[in-house]
Amino acid sequence: MAILAIAKNRKDEGGKPFILQYFVRGAAVCALSILCVLGTSQHRVRAGAYSEKEVKAAFLYKFTGFVEWPPASFPSEDTPFLIGVLGEDPFGTILDDIVRSKKAKNRDLQVKRSNDAADLKNCHIVFICSSEKQRLKALFNEFKGTGILTVGDTDNFAELGGIINLVPVDSRIGLEVNVDAAKDAGLKISSQLLNLAKVIQGKDGGKT
Repeated sequence: MAILAIAKNRKDEGGKPFILQYFVRGAAVCALSILCVLGTSQHRVRAGAYSEKEVKAAFLYKFTGFVEWPPASFPSEDTPFLIGVLGEDPFGTILDDIVRSKKAKNRDLQVKRSNDAADLKNCHIVFICSSEKQRLKALFNEFKGTGILTVGDTDNFAELGGIINLVPVDSRIGLEVNVDAAKDAGLKISSQLLNLAKVIQGKDGGKT
């Protein structure tokens, strides 16, 4: 059953689909899950009624189900799952509305905001806003070894050492994943998610 059309069936240099696949065949995939988070109706999907901010916020929540964190990231059974937003928050209340009353890894979900990276080092996911694009390398160094999934939506985010970049592709949202940065953070990213992404290796822009 088609959920959303693939934008011109675009592929990267290696022939892999760059845009997140929006056709569901058999088992549900990440795209379908994201639409469910947004409380989709088929009419609204066809109309393209979801804003870019809504889709990106839904991605942040759904990444919790496609990434494994090291045990040390959860010191106790009641440690909440924290999604941090660093910089000038583009989401408003959207992210809070999405995670309200939901759980991740059987843990309560909370959203934490700050302009200081040090305040977010206990988070599991940190979305680095475009307001911070001039200091990305410094931020990646500061988050090194913390087991944080860094997510952004700025040019060269993954090439510079960020783990997941949300990129516009033909009026849709595509994914870039730096697998080496994820490995350095002690994170295991689901092959299901990697199959939907442009994979970037290292910090020199190497791509597959």
